[in-house]
Amino acid sequence: MGDSGYSLFHIKEDGKSLDLYFRSQEMQKDFNFPYQIGSVGDDPSEGFDASHTFKHGDVVIAYSDGVSDNLYTSHFNSCIEAQLVDGLLQSPSEAADCLARKAYFLGKNMHYNAPFSKNAQIFAKENP
Repeated sequence: MGDSGYSLFHIKEDGKSLDLYFRSQEMQKDFNFPYQIGSVGDDPSEGFDASHTFKHGDVVIAYSDGVSDNLYTSHFNSCIEAQLVDGLLQSPSEAADCLARKAYFLGKNMHYNAPFSKNAQIFAKENP
């Protein structure tokens, strides 16, 4: 499970835009201390909320910490919406490539306050 996560989107009635209805919490016990799966690891159900209601055509994005460390939820929409045609995601791979590229380039930007950086700053203030 590591620092992975997932986000769930409904496609709006216009068929061209998304509505985020759930983003998982980071699957960590504490900052930068992720859940682990294995013979002596954590219970996988600790990192997943199975109480979601889905609609036909919903978009589910599962991602690793490379995405969640560098992208805010607001960054997801443009990559996914660019692949929507008549309310359906036409190319999941193109949407995934867009997210990966965006995470990569923002992660290299020394002036960008990424989610990981922001969380590290909060953790450092709370744990001097």
